[in-house]
Amino acid sequence: VKHLENLKTNFISLISHDLKTPLAKIQGIADRLLTQDEKSLGGELRGDITLIRRTSDELKQYIGSILQL
Repeated sequence: VKHLENLKTNFISLISHDLKTPLAKIQGIADRLLTQDEKSLGGELRGDITLIRRTSDELKQYIGSILQL
């Protein structure tokens, strides 16, 4: 039983890192792009980047919920 508990803990740790790290990179890039002035990003592109940022926030919440289980 102890061995299974250790395997579960290690699995959750690996999954957490493997999912959260790329997501943090996506969010960081989106944030950096959104800080550029309006002229360098067209309105449609800015809207797309904002959607990427919002959707990545939702994904981060889902990952957190799954890991809490």
